[in-house]
Amino acid sequence: MSLTFNDRRRRAAVLFAAALFLAVAGAVAALLFGKQFVSPAMLVSDDGALFQKIVFMLRAPRALGALLIGGSLAVSGLMLQSYFRNPLADPYILGVSSGAALGAVIKIIFIPDAAVPVAFFALAGGGIVVAGAWFLSHGVRGDLTITLLLSGVALSILAGSLLSIIILWARPGELGLIIRWLMGTLAGIGWRETAWLAAGAAVGLSFAVRFRREMNAFQLGATVAESIGVNVKSVQYWIVGGATLLAAVTVAAAGLIGFIGLIVPHICRIIAGGDVKRLIPLAAVTGAAVMIWCDTIARTVLASGELPVGAVTAVVGVPFFLWLMHRGRFLS
Repeated sequence: MSLTFNDRRRRAAVLFAAALFLAVAGAVAALLFGKQFVSPAMLVSDDGALFQKIVFMLRAPRALGALLIGGSLAVSGLMLQSYFRNPLADPYILGVSSGAALGAVIKIIFIPDAAVPVAFFALAGGGIVVAGAWFLSHGVRGDLTITLLLSGVALSILAGSLLSIIILWARPGELGLIIRWLMGTLAGIGWRETAWLAAGAAVGLSFAVRFRREMNAFQLGATVAESIGVNVKSVQYWIVGGATLLAAVTVAAAGLIGFIGLIVPHICRIIAGGDVKRLIPLAAVTGAAVMIWCDTIARTVLASGELPVGAVTAVVGVPFFLWLMHRGRFLS
């Protein structure tokens, strides 16, 4: 049974309210729960200074970072799925993840004493690979969206291969750090990292909002988009660039975190329809809610230590992916 416009709008409102509630509840849980439970009463007790430091200096920036990362990845995936008209497009499809991983590992292994942080090398590596994919796609005849996609996949494989070779030079003490980064973790996020996550999210989301009409048109194909007045050659730079920025800043901050950018846009599209204008806030809030709960689980499920958050998002995301595939609901 097809749904009317009002039905879609009503379902979108319900999803937004539910996701917003879960995001807020998850943020509260992230502040209270951990190796040491901290209640509001403990913050004003005689030992309140210690508990305030735990909450406001350690847990608060990590919780805000999780919300920003989840929302950024979901909106990035939405932008790329709309542009490529590809249900399997995710924030890392153009090689951001492999390029960032290569840059980070080069820093960890070869120049560990450099004052520049790992995040900068990761951001630079991801940007170089995406720029390379864009350059190669413009030197090949054919549909730009297809050649860009293929160029990104090819360079991603190349970067992954170089990464496998470079890891052979890693010393035992470095392997743990590399694996931890490749599997995703929010353990190192502080207020400084949260600040530039917020800046990257603000710029990328502004691109998504500004070009929401064009993304709706791209879902019908580049030819149709051009026929209704979209300047395809100009707009595609902003859409792909905004999506890449959203993905790159999250990878630089927390490593590789999969499935949120792939699954969340699908869930939102199934419930609320395909209008990108409606999907942008839905994807942002839903992605934030999923990420904050996954990170809280990663922090608290083990008695000592924590799970890689990328592993938790995969455990949550794979069943949804298989369900969507079984139901044939991709881009429905």
